[in-house]
Amino acid sequence: MLALLITTGCGSDVVTPPSDLPDASSSAPPGEASPVVPSDPDVLVGLRADEPRQLGSTPAEVEVATLDGGRLEQGPGPDGAAGGAIDFPDFTTDPEYPRAVVRLQTVATGDVNPGSADLVWGATVKIDAVSKGNAVDNGDNIIQRGLSSDPVIFKAEVDGDRPACLLRGAAGELIVRADLVMDPSHWYTVQCRRSGDTLTVFTLDHDTDETTARQVEGPVGALDFPDATVPVTIGGKLSHEGAIIASSTDQFNGLMSEPYVKIL
Repeated sequence: MLALLITTGCGSDVVTPPSDLPDASSSAPPGEASPVVPSDPDVLVGLRADEPRQLGSTPAEVEVATLDGGRLEQGPGPDGAAGGAIDFPDFTTDPEYPRAVVRLQTVATGDVNPGSADLVWGATVKIDAVSKGNAVDNGDNIIQRGLSSDPVIFKAEVDGDRPACLLRGAAGELIVRADLVMDPSHWYTVQCRRSGDTLTVFTLDHDTDETTARQVEGPVGALDFPDATVPVTIGGKLSHEGAIIASSTDQFNGLMSEPYVKIL
């Protein structure tokens, strides 16, 4: 589905389409859920006509924010098909390294605002062999809404080569990290799932067909974003105004297919 080249700079479109508490975590019950893209997601970003598009059900504007010559390119997908994924910029220790992050801004102020509802979000990813190592880029952010300094956030990321999920609401915060250490030669589907007061990270290794699940429990409360301009971001951190956070981008380095969010 993610099949074309995103050129350097920003392009936008509005589409109305026809989805730290690792030590306290435990294995999730088998069969409770699986790390697959849900049907009819609220957010599902793909490429059409050389531009990123919202293919989910929520009307939204989609842009690409770039810095220091960063760009997104066409890459092979999980099945090896050409153009099946977005190829994000490579990691480098250069302080002025290329960066590119997708920004999705909903048209209606109440959209992608989960409140107390259950929620799933994630993507299928293949990280580069080198994807971290300095203060500006020391992680691989997959998809999120909100920042670590905000009162409300949900995020999927690769942290120390391990898939991880963060959820913060009115009543508290949960963080869960998978036991799995990702092999950069493998594709993985990573899904974060909020079910009441439980946060679970699910992974599927496309090379071995192995699935893993790990969960934490605790009060989170409602996820109501007080600032309606907070974007959904894919592949790194953006300010509420849509600019790349140069001091701590956590640029995703690798290939990504079908990033999504669905309120259940």
